[in-house]
Amino acid sequence: CFFSNGLSSMASAKNSEWAVCRVPDVDELGNVVLHVGFVRLLQPPTIATVIYVRPPVVTGLWPSLGFSDTAEVLSLSGEGFVPGFSYSIHAGVLKDLPCVARSDQLLQCPTPEVLSQGVAPKVGDVATSAVL
Repeated sequence: CFFSNGLSSMASAKNSEWAVCRVPDVDELGNVVLHVGFVRLLQPPTIATVIYVRPPVVTGLWPSLGFSDTAEVLSLSGEGFVPGFSYSIHAGVLKDLPCVARSDQLLQCPTPEVLSQGVAPKVGDVATSAVL
């Protein structure tokens, strides 16, 4: 796979329709659109557009103790969220909790049932993944 910034990586074929290219580890990329070109041996070259989203940094979590009910909103502050993107949170007992980026510094999720009587995860334990 050849990226528009001059970097390249090997593609791994998963099946007859899917191949995976690893985005090069370049901190300066930030949240940018990369045009990826790749060649299949039996078909003409193809160009696809992908969006590389750097993992956001979570710096705060509210509320952090004793959720009152599942109607309360769990808010994460930080930097690097992409407004409009959907995210999933993974932390301790939380698995794939759906969230939405309200701004580049705020992520909000419904309070999960599992936390309605307990303690929220610590900020350092929160991992996110983004979906356009």
